[in-house]
Amino acid sequence: MLAVQTRATAAVLPWKVVVSIFAEPATTWATSDGTPFDPSYGLKAGAIIEPATSAALFEGSVRTLKEILDEADKPGGRPKGFALKTHADITVATKVRRFSSPCSWVPGSRLRRAPE
Repeated sequence: MLAVQTRATAAVLPWKVVVSIFAEPATTWATSDGTPFDPSYGLKAGAIIEPATSAALFEGSVRTLKEILDEADKPGGRPKGFALKTHADITVATKVRRFSSPCSWVPGSRLRRAPE
C-alpha cells in the first residue's frame, strides 16, 4: 500500500518529521503463543510517499493527485482508493530481536517494577 499525505496532514506533520518517526525502530508484543503481534494484519509492505514526488505516481491514472487532494480538503472528503498505472517495487529489510521489559502494567493500576 502506498500512502500520500493530504495537505492538512502535511501542514501539521511536515515531511522531515515523518522521516524522523519512521527512522526509529518499531516494537510490538508477543501473542500468547509467542508469535509477534502484526499491527498491519498481513500487509506485506507499505510506504508514505514524499509530497514533492507524489504527483508522479498518478501519471496516466483516472484522477490526478491535485483532484484527490482537492476532494480531501472538502469537509468530510474521503477520496476512494484506486489502482495506479505506475509500478513501484518496495524492498523491506527487517531485524527482529526479542526483549522483555522489567515493568508490568495492569489496567487501572500504577506502573511498577515486576517482581524479580
